Amino acid sequence: MKLIPFRLLALLALLAAPFANAADIWSEDFTDQEGKGFQGNETLGIVTNMAGITNWAVFGGGGSAGIGTDTTLNWWMVTNGVFEGQDVGDSIGYWQSRSIDVSAEDKVQIRMDFSKVGSGCSTTTEYFKVNYSLNGDSEVNILQIGTPNQDLLSGTTWTSAVIEASSATGIVIEGRIKISGRGDGWSFDNVTLQSPILNLPPVLSPIGDHAIGSGGDLMFTVSATDPVDGDSVTLFASNLPPGAVFSTVSNTTAVSNSFTWTSANPVGVYTTTFYAADADGIDSETIEIAVAGFAGGDSKVWINELHYDNTGTDTNEGVEVAGYASVNLSNYVLYRYNGTGGEPYGTYSLLGLIDDEIDGLGAHWFNWALLQNGPDGLALTKEENGETNLLQFISYGGAFIAVGGPADGVQSIDIGVYEDGAPEGQSLQLIGKGKEYADFTWAGPSAHSRGDLNSGQSMAVTGTTVIIR
Repeated sequence: MKLIPFRLLALLALLAAPFANAADIWSEDFTDQEGKGFQGNETLGIVTNMAGITNWAVFGGGGSAGIGTDTTLNWWMVTNGVFEGQDVGDSIGYWQSRSIDVSAEDKVQIRMDFSKVGSGCSTTTEYFKVNYSLNGDSEVNILQIGTPNQDLLSGTTWTSAVIEASSATGIVIEGRIKISGRGDGWSFDNVTLQSPILNLPPVLSPIGDHAIGSGGDLMFTVSATDPVDGDSVTLFASNLPPGAVFSTVSNTTAVSNSFTWTSANPVGVYTTTFYAADADGIDSETIEIAVAGFAGGDSKVWINELHYDNTGTDTNEGVEVAGYASVNLSNYVLYRYNGTGGEPYGTYSLLGLIDDEIDGLGAHWFNWALLQNGPDGLALTKEENGETNLLQFISYGGAFIAVGGPADGVQSIDIGVYEDGAPEGQSLQLIGKGKEYADFTWAGPSAHSRGDLNSGQSMAVTGTTVIIR
């Protein structure tokens, strides 16, 4: 059984502490208002029914060309107990609350329930917006629902960020719709203006799962804020992968820190939880960090040199692998990955034995035409026991996450150098001193050494250092 750290126990206990709830200033739930609003079709035009309604108003929308056929009514009105807009036509439908008195309020928030109707927004030009205006000034947009985010918001209760109202006497809430698809639209309910919820726990920004190739370096930022009451926020983590680092840090209102894992290993999926805590409570997110690669690692073969773009017509494009002499390369395959979209676009099955050039190490060059300019990537794999094992996933011109193939879901490691019309006869190469890929760094473009260990590489395999020139 795993023990929960004392600090975590103490912070979890804070969740039981009471805090102030929001106070509703104004609300509208559309009870007993069925059919209020406007509706129409090509025969009727727009018919407005607002008898007895003083809390809100509607206007705009439609026109005979955009509010349905002779047999189909479309509307911007209370329907089945919620306010709903369907096909308001080639114009815009507006719903506005009356002016709400906020003279006694310093800060306010808007809250409402959302659901899409039919397909909701079906084009990028369609939308449902939430605006507000203070003292009759220009509208301020605080939410726009469209094709990118409508599925996330549909069926949820949304609360706005805090609105500064200390200098205002009145606020108007507005819903604005522009959707022309027949049977499509948006609905909302329980529109509420409230005083902010005070003394809330901090908000941990979404982190998400991460993936890295075996031996790669992973770094990402974790951050949290306390936007309401500005408390001191503490970030910390539990169940870090072996060798990973994430220090506990604290700061007032907003705090961030970097997770780092150098030479991620061994292969597997690690579950880590990050926490943001203050005097009012705690927010947390548990993520998975996947390390893909050949179990136990494979330091005997690596990508050592690369050429993909020279001035004029590209010539001698290809990839060099280096490693221990006598390794049979017939078990190894190279994959090309397109950085735009992340998909593989070619494979190369390697052949031959690595020769002994210096102290039991050598290199083998493979001509591979039509390597694309960056951002693109190369994955080195080993076929063993009927399985394809990812050994390396590097990229040039930027990092990206692979989609499909042996590196699926893994973020590439940008080598940090690139060719942009390099002089003919040059390449990108590993330099430094060592006996495996992690010991070297990428450099160039510089004069190629296709098929030979690179100038600037010092090999140290048996304890004797040999400089290759």
